[in-house]
Amino acid sequence: MKKLFAVLLLTVILGSAFAQDSTIVGNWKFSGIFPDTAGGKINNEMYFLKRGIHGLAVDPDGKIWIQPYYATDSIAVYIPGTNDLVGGKKQLTRVLYCFNPDGTQASFSPIFHVTTTGGVVDTLGGTLIVDKGAWTWSGNTGRGLGLDKDGNILASYFDQVIRIDYKTGQGIDKVKPVSGASLTACWGTNDGIFTAHVVGGNPLKLYDNEMNFQKDVLEATKGFSRSFAVREINGETYIFWAGYSNRRIIIYKYGGLFGSTDSVATIENVSSESFAWQPETNWLWVGSGSKTDMPNQSDSNEVYRYRPSVWYAFDVSDPLHPVLKDSIAWFTMKRNPLEDVRPRGMGFSPDGKTAYVCIFNTDRPCVEKHVFVGEALGTDDKATKINGYMLGQNYPNPFNPTTKIGFTIPKAGHVTLKVYNMLGQEVATLVDKYMNAGTDIVNFNATNLPSGTYIYQLKSGSVTITKKMMLVK
Repeated sequence: MKKLFAVLLLTVILGSAFAQDSTIVGNWKFSGIFPDTAGGKINNEMYFLKRGIHGLAVDPDGKIWIQPYYATDSIAVYIPGTNDLVGGKKQLTRVLYCFNPDGTQASFSPIFHVTTTGGVVDTLGGTLIVDKGAWTWSGNTGRGLGLDKDGNILASYFDQVIRIDYKTGQGIDKVKPVSGASLTACWGTNDGIFTAHVVGGNPLKLYDNEMNFQKDVLEATKGFSRSFAVREINGETYIFWAGYSNRRIIIYKYGGLFGSTDSVATIENVSSESFAWQPETNWLWVGSGSKTDMPNQSDSNEVYRYRPSVWYAFDVSDPLHPVLKDSIAWFTMKRNPLEDVRPRGMGFSPDGKTAYVCIFNTDRPCVEKHVFVGEALGTDDKATKINGYMLGQNYPNPFNPTTKIGFTIPKAGHVTLKVYNMLGQEVATLVDKYMNAGTDIVNFNATNLPSGTYIYQLKSGSVTITKKMMLVK
């Protein structure tokens, strides 16, 4: 019962901060299915959007790349040296889609074939297999998308990574790290290109930026994982391993070509299957889990209240102490909290103000667009007023460790002013009493609280007003 209350409280807190708009979660507002076809309804031409999406990435030009897991198109595959189709018909295949921000397809989308290393022409989502004169077609499922250091697309198709020029849609090169082992999304940094696999026990490998093998960064990963992320932070490289079956994110510090890579921290109680980096803030966004792999299930003694099918943002500028900052919920979850949708992809526009999220499912539109609607912390000094009730922005903001909060009530009544963390947990009660009409100012001392974003909420009668503040130590 307490867990349910905390989940509901977080929803109320995050929603009520923005004029009671039911489509807003955290600092983000749901703005429709992407791409918007026929007023947000998916038509036959966009049927692929109702298949399970397994990869989503946004390139430096702001184009949105979408990778279905399943076959969504067909292709003619001929027996070599003949005009005969393999199996006597066109073969179903996976293709890669690319959209402009306005929802129109890029000129080279969808992509069926790419020419890569050695001039070999590859079909992205399938392979022609020759065995003792017999010809068969094998589908290569879409396993995830990432970016290299230059913004080119790293597209995982079953056990191979194909790099694609984000400007032209042309193939650059490819690699097959472990034959027969399905891949997760791959990531590129100045160190090179990191690859990993869904099934634990396989190596996490590093290739240089020309796809030459360098080393096994980890000899064997832990747990099943559909995503991971790599980032250079404060001059060091860190690997964030989703490992959803571990019920936590493991944070590794990469040791370089000649050093060891060791775990240094965790983010507990999330069963993440997707990651994204938000431009400007450099926050790491992680999927919390789903009905299939629920959050809040790790064996840690720490108490959390993450909700399923929500992406949460963490400030990892200090990788050893991630700080929760923001959230975006899959919009349909407002109708059915335990719907079986699994957060599998996320990406941000280059300015960080538009988020695209996708789920793995087979019977509904799979990509949503959310836009940023909040004010930067520390810049919003306006009071919020409802029916004569007023809650002022705390001052100073950000603060350390004390700040003042002013409020006004137009008539006598019972008043509460409480402070919550971003998980919806109450951390302080500043006012809880009957008060006469008028204005008051209270002090808040956060000496015993960690740095981060906090929510303070005024309630009196039927009116609830909520605002945010930031503690920086």
